[in-house]
Amino acid sequence: MAKLLTIFLAALLLLPLTPAPAVAKVKSAATQVHVVKQGDNLYDIARKHGMTVKQLKRLNGLSSNRLKIGQKLALDRTAIAVLPFANLSGEPEQEYFSEGIAEDIITALSKLRWFYVIARNSSFIYKQKSVHHQQIGEELGVGYVVEGSVRKDGDHVRIAAQLVDVATGSHLWAERYDRDLAD
Repeated sequence: MAKLLTIFLAALLLLPLTPAPAVAKVKSAATQVHVVKQGDNLYDIARKHGMTVKQLKRLNGLSSNRLKIGQKLALDRTAIAVLPFANLSGEPEQEYFSEGIAEDIITALSKLRWFYVIARNSSFIYKQKSVHHQQIGEELGVGYVVEGSVRKDGDHVRIAAQLVDVATGSHLWAERYDRDLAD
């Protein structure tokens, strides 16, 4: 299973994902905000959030390094929701395995500071629901959704995963993994 996650994350990291939503829409739940306090400086704020000073300035339309106490700085990162993977095996007891795949992806992505990953409890409300990606994006404030399915047949498992751009509904990446359960 660790091999699958490594391959999945490597493929995901190679994609040219952009922060979503756009800076003009700072009201999104996916937009993190830093309120400037006494002693704050751009370098420390940027470093803390995995950005360069140039990125932070560009994101907030700043022309100088001067900050005002109480000023709000957007800290937008690529926002992703990992939906629960569908259990296509027909075996109800395999539900935990399907959920576990999605949880492992959430955990792995959360360790990468350039992604803003929606919590499991928020993204799992869409389990077994047919909801348009754009609606999920609006409700969770994300620009991308990871979804997939798990099929078990005897000692073999097939995991299919897709990365979807919620604005267009198009697949940016998809992969299928076939493994023995012993792996």
